[in-house]
Amino acid sequence: MNIQDIADFIDLVKNPVKYEKALQNIKEEQQRLKAVVETVGKASELESLRKEVLAKQTKQEEEFKSKTEANEKKLLAKLKSLEATQVKAQEELDKAQKAQAEAQLKQISAEELQASFGGRDKQIRKQEEELAQRLAAIQAKELELEERLTKLRAVMG
Repeated sequence: MNIQDIADFIDLVKNPVKYEKALQNIKEEQQRLKAVVETVGKASELESLRKEVLAKQTKQEEEFKSKTEANEKKLLAKLKSLEATQVKAQEELDKAQKAQAEAQLKQISAEELQASFGGRDKQIRKQEEELAQRLAAIQAKELELEERLTKLRAVMG
């Protein structure tokens, strides 16, 4: 043992409050250092958790981006398909409208033709009646001429 140690021991015996205070300060400092170490440990743990979260976030962003791109491609393909279908439907509609217009024209023409047939039927019936009257008149004249011819033959001969 050296003299300084002995002097410190005597001072400790004479003045225990001073050393208790020093011991208390050392204990408080030790607790503070433990808290700092725990905080640093937690901070390093937080850093690793932050890195892990960032890695997951990056991965999820990439997945989201790739899924979004895939969905956009699908939507574009469907859109193109729908546009093609719409164009085809429009062409079919135009054809149908054209055919309907032609059918209406043919119907109008047929109705006009039917109306003209009705008028012609009347004319034909009228002409048939006139011909029947003429035929009757001709037959009557023929009978009359035959009677005259018969009379003439009888007189002549």
